[in-house]
Amino acid sequence: MKRRWKLYSRVVRELIAEGKNDRVAAALALEGYRRPPGGDRVHDDIVTLIKTERGLEGASLHPEKCLRLREILGLKLKEVWRRFQEPQARSAALDAVASAENVEPEEEISLPRDYGRAVTLRAKIVADTAEKLGDEVILVGYSAHIARELRDRGILLQIVDEDPRLRVERNIKFGESVLLSTGMVLSNGSVRRFLASHKGPVVLYSQSCPHLTAVLTRQGVVDAAVVEEFPYHFSPGGECKLRVYEPERPAR
Repeated sequence: MKRRWKLYSRVVRELIAEGKNDRVAAALALEGYRRPPGGDRVHDDIVTLIKTERGLEGASLHPEKCLRLREILGLKLKEVWRRFQEPQARSAALDAVASAENVEPEEEISLPRDYGRAVTLRAKIVADTAEKLGDEVILVGYSAHIARELRDRGILLQIVDEDPRLRVERNIKFGESVLLSTGMVLSNGSVRRFLASHKGPVVLYSQSCPHLTAVLTRQGVVDAAVVEEFPYHFSPGGECKLRVYEPERPAR
């Protein structure tokens, strides 16, 4: 709704103002293709990683590669936002600045190294978080494991994804349901439309922009989030932690 949109805009402005003079020291795009064991499709993931001179690190997951990534080296954050329209670079830089906030999660869970056990546990935690807010869910960004977990709980589910290979809906019917969305909406900019249009609770399960997700949740822009920092659960041999965030509650 309008309040969420205004709050989101304010949080982003404050982050940019805070880190505007911090320069980009390193930028890297990791591109890979994977078919998870038992997965439903091949995933083509491109992770944009940025590190600033202050040592802050940000990550943005996006299906397209930022072709001008080399050009942001040495630029101040405010210059990245002024000169670049590529959402991968902008969101990764913003995520780096957000990392300075050091938001503490309500809960932190270590995922097992085994892929099957990891995705099962991840789906359970995401479903637990969404179910606290309602029994009707719009899942934005298809995940077979999360969708199965929600359906097994008897939750009324609408799935929306732009991938033409999937037989799901393409357009979101905004309303009072819980909007459970992948963090990709932060790296492609579509989060603005969701926040301005949706009336119900908003939950992010986010690999993209994990630090920004934490800040947005703590500030009350979204109602909850399950965050996964790079390297992700599907990274070979990587250890991953899930962090659950909720808005800051006023002291009684």
